[in-house]
Amino acid sequence: MNHTLFYPCCGPTDLARAMAGFAHLVDAVHGADPIPGVDRGLRSSWHLEPRRQTPHRFVPELSPRGVTGVRSIASYTIIADSGMRHEYLARRIGRDAAPVPFTWHQYDAIEALNHIGGITVFFFRRDRPEDGEGSSGIRWLDDVLLARVLDKLEPNGLIVTDGAGMNGDAAQAALWKAPAMDDPVGGEFVAFGRSFTCEAVFCRLRRPTLVWRVGG
Repeated sequence: MNHTLFYPCCGPTDLARAMAGFAHLVDAVHGADPIPGVDRGLRSSWHLEPRRQTPHRFVPELSPRGVTGVRSIASYTIIADSGMRHEYLARRIGRDAAPVPFTWHQYDAIEALNHIGGITVFFFRRDRPEDGEGSSGIRWLDDVLLARVLDKLEPNGLIVTDGAGMNGDAAQAALWKAPAMDDPVGGEFVAFGRSFTCEAVFCRLRRPTLVWRVGG
C-alpha cells in the first residue's frame, strides 16, 4: 500500500506548497481538480516526467435535495462524468531527493478518493470563493466525507487544513474553529473514535493552516 499525500480540490497554484511541505513523508502524491493547469502550477519547482494519460468515466455522487451529503450543492447540479488521469514522476528542482510518483486526477475529487488506498497526509484548504479559485462545493470536513477519509488515513497520519468552507458545531469542529485561535498548537479532541492533536501551524497566510496528528 502506498503512503499517499492527497490534496483534493487543489487548484492550479497550491499543490506545490503542499508537496514542498509533505512530499518527503510519502511515496506517492495525488491531486484532484477538474480545472486545467494543475500540472503547470508545479513546473516552477518540480520537474514532471510524463508517464501515462488515461481517460476516466464514472457516475458522479450527488447529494439529494434537502439532505446534508457529500456536497453543498443540490442533486440537479451537473457534475462532469468523465476526465483524465495524468501520471508523472516528479523531481524537486534543485534537490537531491528521490522522485515521487504524482497523479493528477483531472475530474471530480470525490471520485478520485475512491481510487486512493492508504493516506498518510490529507491536505485541504482554501476551497472557498473568496480565495480566488472558486469553490468545489464538496464538504470534505463534514461527517460523511471525513469518515471516508479517516477510513483511509493511516494511524498517526496527518490532516492539514484551514477548515475551508465549514462552520457550526460538530465533534470535529476544531478543524475549522481552531485556526481562529491565537495559539492552537497542542489542542486536542476525539471524533469518529480517533484522537486529533494540533502539532503545528503549517502557514499563516490568509487563514492559518494547521497540522493535526490523528491517532488510531
